[in-house]
Amino acid sequence: MPVLENDLIRVEIAEEGAELRSIRTGPDKCEWLWHGDPAWWSGRAPLLFPVVGQSPQGQVTIAGQSFPMKPHGFARNSRFRVVSTDAHRAEMELLADDDTRASFPFSFRLSISFELDGCGLRCLARVANLGADPMPFQFGYHPAFCWPLPGAAGAPHRLIFEDGQPLRMVHPGPDGLLIDDQHPVPAEAGVIELDPRLFANGALVFPEAAGRAFTYEGGEARMRMTTAGLPNFALWQKMGAPFLCLEPWQGMAPFPAQGAAIETRNYSLNLLPQEERQFAMNLAFHAAGG
Repeated sequence: MPVLENDLIRVEIAEEGAELRSIRTGPDKCEWLWHGDPAWWSGRAPLLFPVVGQSPQGQVTIAGQSFPMKPHGFARNSRFRVVSTDAHRAEMELLADDDTRASFPFSFRLSISFELDGCGLRCLARVANLGADPMPFQFGYHPAFCWPLPGAAGAPHRLIFEDGQPLRMVHPGPDGLLIDDQHPVPAEAGVIELDPRLFANGALVFPEAAGRAFTYEGGEARMRMTTAGLPNFALWQKMGAPFLCLEPWQGMAPFPAQGAAIETRNYSLNLLPQEERQFAMNLAFHAAGG
């Protein structure tokens, strides 16, 4: 398990799914990341690839052929190889094999680097098409942070859209597919006052215009996320659970009428042979009293 550490922050990353397992800051080693209690949700910060969200009846079609597909894809359950690691940076990768080709018949490389930046963490994922045919895919981050934030028990929490104003919001239906009904965006001047009741119908999904910078804060504690290459955004909590997921995506689950084809799924990309796309998520932490 790669461990990155400086005087301000300590980060642990699992080889299973290249998933962040812990983010601690400050002399008191305050924990920011959800600890994965399976009584609520066993995930912590999965990587979503080659799809984001559910697929109709657990199936996708590619060039008209049907394949099984797990929710959010298979990367989250795949073992990544550690390419390099030192005290401040780690790089990991997942390459196509027989298991991945059973649901996604492409040669690809999904690599991700984690690098400390003061009291922050920079994450950069790269998806490369190593094959001879165009490759449709989606990618997303799904980190879960503590709610309440460290040192902010009892304080109101909110989410700030720093450089955008979401124009519309949709919810997943009971089958996980998105319902093509717009809902009022629960934001006032770009700020959502967080309340577990917001998640009674599942995730809050913002297909567009959410921007690229978000601050999650409670009391004096705050976490700032900036992104690149990830135009879609979602907030999710298993209602009443002590975590909040901030999820920047390139791609979303389909609406029922769209069917199972990855090629026409919401915001899918089509990567040409030997091309690569990058997706960045940067996190900065400020603890209460810090």
